[in-house]
Amino acid sequence: MTMNAEYIEQSPGCMRLCNQAGNIPVFTTNVKKEDVDTLLTEGMTRLTFEELQQEQEDLHGVSATISEEKVEVKVLLDRLDEHLNRMKMGTAFACAQSLNRDFCQNYDFRMMFLRANRYDPKVAAKQIIRFLDIKLELFGLEKLTEEITLKDLTVEDKEDLLAGSFQLLPFTDRAGRSIVLEIAGLRSGKSLLSELRARFYLGMNAIKSLEIPSRGIVFISYTAGKYRDKLNGAGFVENAKVALSLPYHIAGFHYCVDEAISVAIAKAGITITPDKFRSKIKIHHGSPVECQYNLSTYGIPPEALQFAVNDNEDMLDNHLSWYEDCLRQESTVEASSLRDPNKHEPNTNDVVFIGKKTKGNGNERLRRLALRHSSPYSLGGPKEKRELVDSMIAEIKRGGGRFLKQDSTGLWWEDVPISEVREKITQMFRNLRRPSGSQQRAAANTETGGGRITVGEPTENDVLFGRQFNQAGNLRLRELVEGMALEYDASNRGKKKKLAESIVKEIKGTGGRFLKPIKDGGQWEEVSDVAAGIKIATHFRNYRRCQKPKDTI
Repeated sequence: MTMNAEYIEQSPGCMRLCNQAGNIPVFTTNVKKEDVDTLLTEGMTRLTFEELQQEQEDLHGVSATISEEKVEVKVLLDRLDEHLNRMKMGTAFACAQSLNRDFCQNYDFRMMFLRANRYDPKVAAKQIIRFLDIKLELFGLEKLTEEITLKDLTVEDKEDLLAGSFQLLPFTDRAGRSIVLEIAGLRSGKSLLSELRARFYLGMNAIKSLEIPSRGIVFISYTAGKYRDKLNGAGFVENAKVALSLPYHIAGFHYCVDEAISVAIAKAGITITPDKFRSKIKIHHGSPVECQYNLSTYGIPPEALQFAVNDNEDMLDNHLSWYEDCLRQESTVEASSLRDPNKHEPNTNDVVFIGKKTKGNGNERLRRLALRHSSPYSLGGPKEKRELVDSMIAEIKRGGGRFLKQDSTGLWWEDVPISEVREKITQMFRNLRRPSGSQQRAAANTETGGGRITVGEPTENDVLFGRQFNQAGNLRLRELVEGMALEYDASNRGKKKKLAESIVKEIKGTGGRFLKPIKDGGQWEEVSDVAAGIKIATHFRNYRRCQKPKDTI
């Protein structure tokens, strides 16, 4: 097994970032710099003269800044939405839309991708699809529509981040663009997944540092001497894919090397990049001083590689200061949100968990969804049950609802993690399968004259005989009848009876009973299964009559 395969095998969740399962590059030392130059030249020849000129001006930091005042932003956003609607089927973007449409329609979110792609809506749409697919793979469904903060990183993620293998430098290039420095020799090599999550966080944080977002970011990858990549490029392609998915404009990529293996790694990265991006890749082969001089011709200050020239150990000082700034900023934002009592104040569409049965549109809607899906849930396997629960969560969020609970002080409301919401909905389904306390007490009631079993107040799962009863049990009965109507009409008498009996069992399986009012006293009487079956047959006949087209004159 190659070093690449070993490193990626430690993080099986990252395998889908490769084009296919076996697409893990194996680097050899028989690659020459001329081979890389050929790859770069091929990419440049496929560009028009205007495209090539624009990319070269971008690389040298002399391109004109695009003014959004001259761009028809609304038209571009509409076109972006059109492309997304055509591309979204089966992607994480479709999932994000169902979870939080406001997130996907957020102006700032969409503009990040338009600016990063020079206001090309089709290319921006493709990047949004890639971005959310990768974000889902790295952080899961719970964080798909949330901003990633340091709190979302594991201890191992933070160790990779603090190692300094990629850093946001505290100065800019000649054109005022931010600089991200990658030092391959500082890679921890513990977990590819942690490395990718740390890269994602730093990349998204770098976007906040851009004074003019459309100017973009310049990347420098230094892998020479003692800072050569000890992992020999393992996970390089996966890192490149994450970097290319993030919504910043890459103004230039400078690769500083001194060995053939590093040139081979560069070639692997170039093969997965678009032609336009290839025209902005520069390979600098030589000593630290030579690389430093070559970078200066592109407007990059000597300080960017001073650590390699001086061979000093203070290369992490600025990086650690940046990390501390991130901690302070996020703590300030969190404290500010806690002081805002309206930030998570429940609205009528929210589902609130406060340890007891709660009335409200959101909670009532969730209970109706649980009743509607109780049968397929009980019959499904683990995968089907998980998908059903996730569809219910998405349904609540599509209606503008959130899942909230009170914090430890009882003074504020906070979002319930998706994993906890899943557990609570699963518990709801379990509760539907067992009788409630009131139903157990009703079952213990003594029989009155004539063999009738009288009960107290009906529960929401009961089916009530009579007119104008629209509680959950009656609605559930109507849904079952509608779902089996075609099969019922096509069946013989014996099969129809079995279908009616199956509905009786379904209603009773969720804790429901069939009740009719007692005329003298305001109480309710539980009818027999035979009487319930006759009632259900009547429902089928009435439903069929309603479906027949009326005669026209």
